[in-house]
Amino acid sequence: MAGAYWTIDAIRDEMQALRDTATFQKPDFYRAFTRRIKELFGDLQVLKGDETLRTVDIIYANPERAIAKIMEGKSTQLPLLSLQLDGIELANDRRKPMEALVEKKYWLSDKQRAVRYMALAPVAANLSFAVNIWGKYVEEVNQLTEQVLLKFRPNLPIDIRPDEVYQSFIKDVSDSFQVDIGDKKDRVLKRIVRFNVESYIPSKVFKFTNTGEIVTMNYEVYLEETNGLETLESFLGKGAPLPKSS
Repeated sequence: MAGAYWTIDAIRDEMQALRDTATFQKPDFYRAFTRRIKELFGDLQVLKGDETLRTVDIIYANPERAIAKIMEGKSTQLPLLSLQLDGIELANDRRKPMEALVEKKYWLSDKQRAVRYMALAPVAANLSFAVNIWGKYVEEVNQLTEQVLLKFRPNLPIDIRPDEVYQSFIKDVSDSFQVDIGDKKDRVLKRIVRFNVESYIPSKVFKFTNTGEIVTMNYEVYLEETNGLETLESFLGKGAPLPKSS
């Protein structure tokens, strides 16, 4: 098998060459995070004055757009949560050198062989998010603040995918303050909970074929292809021997 004779330097050079000539791949990194964070904060509730529980909606919007929705008043009820991406910064303390390669192996039970995937070193980055808590009354804002803080003990795992879990930590909590929403008589209270996510921006994935070739893959195709496969470590952990090469 030709692949057995690849050196690490040759693998890296080939992957970089393939990356430079690969077709455009639509980035889905930030969207995957915001979608999952909305799900994690989508179960918060408030106890209303009549002792009834109401699940609080969460939207992805900057404060200006959230205020606009509140002012519409037709389909938006308070209290309300809004999620926003505040920014991104490189995490130099977690960065990996360019020479590093990420490797994963899976076992194909139907073909009785292992398949190998590799990627260039990902970029370590800290994502800054904020959850804005909007409400008419201090009590309901306090209820939601407590529930948001209890999500972090002290970290909140954000599982984008089964084998892709990132940790997030609270950065700070602002005091509640009033927001003037224009012509309406009632003012709205707002509190902000900011948190950072320790993430890695994934690189393109490459597959070693059974003929020893290296081919580039769309990240989503890679995830779909490996979905349900058993990792080679898990397979060997059961005491199962690898089949002998013919």
